[in-house]
Order: sequence, then C-alpha cells, then structure tokens
Amino acid sequence: EGSLPLFQIAFSQLDETAKMVWLERIYTDGQIPFLGGAVNELEIDSAAVNVLAAEEDKIFSEVEKFYEAGSLSLFQIAFSSLDEEEQGKWLDKIYADRQIAFWGCAVGLLDEDSDFISRFAEKIYEDGNISFFSVLAMHMSEEALESWLDKSLEDGKMSFQSVLYNAMDREDEFDKIKEEKEKAYAEKCREVGVTIDGKNYYYQGQLVHIFLDIVDSNKSFYTLNVNPAGTVNIKIVREVGQITGVSYMTDEEVTELFGDEMN
Repeated sequence: EGSLPLFQIAFSQLDETAKMVWLERIYTDGQIPFLGGAVNELEIDSAAVNVLAAEEDKIFSEVEKFYEAGSLSLFQIAFSSLDEEEQGKWLDKIYADRQIAFWGCAVGLLDEDSDFISRFAEKIYEDGNISFFSVLAMHMSEEALESWLDKSLEDGKMSFQSVLYNAMDREDEFDKIKEEKEKAYAEKCREVGVTIDGKNYYYQGQLVHIFLDIVDSNKSFYTLNVNPAGTVNIKIVREVGQITGVSYMTDEEVTELFGDEMN
C-alpha cells in the first residue's frame, strides 16, 4: 500500500526515462490507480505514454478495464485510440450508464460539430438530459448552438435555453427572457385565482402547501413548490397545454408524489 498523492508528486519530478520505467512497473503490477495517477502527470500524447502504448498496444487495449476501475485519465488515452465505430459504442455505453465524468472525457476528444455530437445531441435533447447536453454544447460551433437555441425557444424548453445562452456567453438575454416568462406565468395563474409572491403561492386567501403544475402529458416539464407553512394542496388544470383552472389535490395524488410523509 502506498500514498497515491505522494507518488504523483515524486513521479512528476522524474525525467522521461525514469517515468517510462515506472509506467512499465506499475502496469506490470496491475496498479491501475497508480498508473492513472502517473498518467495524470503526463500529456495524453507524451513520449512515455506513447512508448508504453506501442508495446503490444498495452494501454490502448485496456478500455474496459480502465472504465470499470474508474480511471478517467487512462480511459481517455484508450478511448482516443479507438476507431470511430468503437468510440460510438463506448459513447452509447457511457450515456446508458449515466457516467457524466467519463462522458466529459470522451466528448472532449471529439471534433467540433462531429457526427457523434450531432447524433447524441438529438437523442439527449429528446431525453431531456440537461447535464449531458451541456457537455455537448461546449463542443458545438456558434452556428450549431444558434440552431439548437432556435429549437429550444420553439419548444419552450427553458432549461436547454439556459445551457445554450450560457455556451454563447449571452446569459443576460436569458435572464430577460426568464423574467418575462415568470411575469406572464404569474399573470396566467392570477387569472385562475392563484397569486404568486416570490416563493409563496396563495389560493382563496390561504397559503399553499403544495403547488403542482404539470406542463405536458408525459410529466417531463412541471412546476412543483412546497411550503411547509402552507395549508392547502392545489394543482393547475390544463387543457391542450393551456391553463384553464385550479383544483385541490387528493390525498392519493399527494402520496403518489411524496409517499406517506406528506399525509
């Protein structure tokens, strides 16, 4: 057993030849954490890594091992050597596993606006996965970002708009849009008897305990606010997406949301 942080410090002080010797030893011993720690001190295309990788494709053949071991640096090196088909399979796996750190490592090696970025952006957008989409946005051209922004504005997907405005350094524009949306929403709620004051919701003179507004039928977009001091539970009624009224939530609906803890 050894200290990985101390090893990394000592390893970083070695010359290239000594680093090569240690990489060989660590790899032979199967010490993946230390191998990852050593590689963290090197450039991905450094001479030491390339020499080790060239010996029977040692590092480049160990993609799955490094993935299972959680070694981001070694996985990135191995991923970079794969052909396009294999990279596609690994991107599918990483996304299916929801491994955001590995996703960032892999996507960071892709070319701007590559076919992978376009293909996965479509899927991830439809899935509503903001965190994975935001990684892709960092590797999109201005033209691609504008295209996705137009789509998110048309679809009314505020969370994606936020990511895209941020990627284009236009956060102020999003803040204005968000403020206008909030004002318009508050007015629609007021028309059916719900008053919004900051994070407090009121209905028929009573402070609302649970406020629920399911925007679409598949429940992927909704507003949920819980105020422990409130006394009534209400939900917004919509028809064809438009606010048409308010109703009290049943105990069964509250239980479906929170279990028995709210009843």
